[in-house]
Amino acid sequence: MSAPAGFADRFNESMKNSFLGRYFEIEKRNTTFLGELRAGMVAFLTCCYIIPVNSGILSDTGGSCDPAVDCNKARYEKVGDSCKFDGFDINPEWHECVTEVKRNLIAATCIAGMIATMAMAVIARMPLCVAPAMGVNAYFTYNVIGYMQTKMVTYPEALAAAFIEGWIFIIISVTGVRGRIVELIPRNIMFATAAGIGCF
Repeated sequence: MSAPAGFADRFNESMKNSFLGRYFEIEKRNTTFLGELRAGMVAFLTCCYIIPVNSGILSDTGGSCDPAVDCNKARYEKVGDSCKFDGFDINPEWHECVTEVKRNLIAATCIAGMIATMAMAVIARMPLCVAPAMGVNAYFTYNVIGYMQTKMVTYPEALAAAFIEGWIFIIISVTGVRGRIVELIPRNIMFATAAGIGCF
């Protein structure tokens, strides 16, 4: 049993003095390369549920599917936009479009999470996973757009608003305004918010 531990120690020691070890300040942070790899795997397994859940929630909007184009033609002529509420056996064309939207959202979730996590690792040198927030996507889907676009805001309009909001968040983060706003929030509210999001 001592041989694997000896190898791990030697490997960690060599990585500590390598370019990666110096860049990520492994010795300064009192950690090891293999420890960080294990932590990364745990972080991924902790947040990988976001991949199917995010796409499942957002696909409830109907995404870019248009009843006039993607519903069964005979069914659309009979019931109009309500065809999007049909079951799979009545209107498989609509469900195929929503399934395609879900596939695209799975890919988008993975790509966005990968880019954001890599940026956090390489630029900020912080070992944090960054992925879409679960509370925000539920609000986006059920309160802003509505199930199968039953609210007043359309899918493209809501995406445009989210895009603008993202840029506003980047600006207030870069200028330091976000940090000052966070300092104004009492600690008990911050803890309660984190607990509430965890329970959700």
